[in-house]
Amino acid sequence: MPKLSPLSRSRPRAEELTADIAARHLRAGDAYLTAEAAGRMLGCSRATAHRVLQRLCQRGVLVSRPGSGTFIGPGGQTGTTPAPRSLHVLIPQGFHRTTMGPLTGLIKSLAAGLGGVGVDFHTFPAGFDFSHLEAALGEAHDAGRVAAVLALGCHWSVHRYLKDRGLPAFVIGSMFPDRQFLSSMDRDVTQSANLLVDDLVKSGHRRFLLVAAASGLAGVDLFTDGVGRRLAFHGLPPGALNIRHCHGETSVTKDRIRETLQNPQHPTAILTDEEELAEVAHAAARTAGLAVPERVEIVFSGSLLRTGEPTSYPHTRSVLEPDELAEKISRLLRDLPGTGSPQAHRIPVALAL
Repeated sequence: MPKLSPLSRSRPRAEELTADIAARHLRAGDAYLTAEAAGRMLGCSRATAHRVLQRLCQRGVLVSRPGSGTFIGPGGQTGTTPAPRSLHVLIPQGFHRTTMGPLTGLIKSLAAGLGGVGVDFHTFPAGFDFSHLEAALGEAHDAGRVAAVLALGCHWSVHRYLKDRGLPAFVIGSMFPDRQFLSSMDRDVTQSANLLVDDLVKSGHRRFLLVAAASGLAGVDLFTDGVGRRLAFHGLPPGALNIRHCHGETSVTKDRIRETLQNPQHPTAILTDEEELAEVAHAAARTAGLAVPERVEIVFSGSLLRTGEPTSYPHTRSVLEPDELAEKISRLLRDLPGTGSPQAHRIPVALAL
């Protein structure tokens, strides 16, 4: 083995090994250092060197072959064109189609912010079988072709898979505090609940109906809890709030809202967590013979992205313009380490009524 020249201690260890590969003009398939030899060169423990080698394997710079050793991977060969990298967008089946319109522009901006990388969309079935994700992302990640992963509306188990796999992933959406496996950004749903309830109570409403998507989703549950707490803050009893979760077709949801509104002591205000449900509630009010907003007022919690499309319902919206939001998320994606986010945190976006 050639003598290893000392490398600057100021550079990250992974960069030192990458520089060593380039200085020795190693090519794909050439044998590389063991963890023990890498530790001696880096001046660190064997365990630390092993983690550095693993990180380079995840980036495609190296390839580990059990029983044989570590070898130069396709991303580590010098003098070759780097593998094209992409922003990989994960979309579970059943994701709201109405949400994709404004998201498309955001995703294009994010790809440009990452240096003009490509965009690959992956739609996968709900459930806990991650073979679809592994097939879509595993090989690309090992070859160093993943610039970042953006998870949209995914179950928390997908977030945990991405973290465990060491992928540089970011989430648009809300997560429960005990399942914050990745860094995320979403509207501040608690602030949204406060703003909507305060405005309705100020207008004189005392009976409320909350219509939300199926429970068990972090954003939905946080918004629902926020509405209940804010009503209690105003001194209203628990019976002032009626909750309807949408587990079926739109027609079923509409019928359940209509039945509630036909009660003599029907709610005079309806809160929803998305504009699409506000439209369903409006249709139900019409079939119940109640004018909107004269007899029933309908409000909704706006999405993270501002569409710019007019709406007839009072709602909360992000204080960030679309280009400001894109720049903010682009910076976060660029700062993601190659092995995922070691310190996951939630970034709430402020809202206005």
